[in-house]
Amino acid sequence: MRKLMTIALAACAAAMTGCQTRVQIERDEPSKILPKTEVREFNGTNVLVTTGYFVPPPHYCVTARSPLFAKESVARFAADVGENGTWSINADGYSRDLSTNAVVMVKEMFSGGAQLALAIGEAYTRIAGGGAQADTALSVAQKVYSFFAGKGGDVSKATVTTDGGVLKVSDGSTCVQCDAAGNCSECSYTGI
Repeated sequence: MRKLMTIALAACAAAMTGCQTRVQIERDEPSKILPKTEVREFNGTNVLVTTGYFVPPPHYCVTARSPLFAKESVARFAADVGENGTWSINADGYSRDLSTNAVVMVKEMFSGGAQLALAIGEAYTRIAGGGAQADTALSVAQKVYSFFAGKGGDVSKATVTTDGGVLKVSDGSTCVQCDAAGNCSECSYTGI
């Protein structure tokens, strides 16, 4: 069980550190050569005359995006794009706080499958006795979980019970039962 919790916590840490604030600078369009024009009078008629050409400066779009689990604020944000792709970013009054989305994300991460695997492992140790090894409990929990999910069981609705040396996992329509040796079979739903 400790190994399963370690894996779950490592997954949680990886998910939380993988989402960071991102600043993206995009150049809208390649520069085009545009004509310089003037209106001149020619034989009493106004005529548009090209007097030269110029390349307008490129237009850039700078966006900053925060991850869902953090609340960030910036009093002033400025970005400059220079020659040959150089750039600089300035932010004044920056603050960051963990949002309630982080709590929801971690809760959802441990819902469904992870909670069911933990419940199966706990039930297994009850039927196998207090001397059950963690590796054996983890192996059996994975086997029972896979067997239940493979039979079409809904892990988000599953309940785990023990009775007379047998553990049962059921979602109301799919039911599996396993003994202390890890032998699993389908069972009929009896309202557990």
